[in-house]
Amino acid sequence: MCEARVEFRTFFLENRRWLVRQAYALCRDSYEAEDLAQSAFVKVYQRWCSFERHSELRGYLKSVLHSVFIDSRRRAAARRELLGDAIPEELAGTPVEPDPVGAHGPVLQSLGRLPRRQRQVIFLRFWLDLDTVETSRVLGCTPGSVTSQTSRGLARLRAVLTGDPALVI
Repeated sequence: MCEARVEFRTFFLENRRWLVRQAYALCRDSYEAEDLAQSAFVKVYQRWCSFERHSELRGYLKSVLHSVFIDSRRRAAARRELLGDAIPEELAGTPVEPDPVGAHGPVLQSLGRLPRRQRQVIFLRFWLDLDTVETSRVLGCTPGSVTSQTSRGLARLRAVLTGDPALVI
């Protein structure tokens, strides 16, 4: 294996799970998330030799994922697939991999019960791993608003997950 392939393989192994979680956050379907992540990695691999600092490509990889997701939605709007009721015989015995973000299912469902702004802040800060300044830029608000909405959102999320309304600020 040439050195570029070894470097990409290492990059892939270090970032695969993270990118699948990012993709799942966009599409809310584990199979589609795998496809989106794979497509993003293919696009990065095609340009791998043109990058100078491979260690700093995580942000670029996330941008590529967003582009792939948007493209997939455009294509999906242009064509609709008809689903059948039965599983084809050749696939009936195929084992299904567990949901890569299954452990996060209750949290993602609980996020849907938060007010819109709190949900956005929590999602950007903790799921997409943006800092306060980046989040404020994305949402068009001040960093102080991000901080206060994060605090309130986490408290409300805690209350929703535990079922204890006394935890809400």
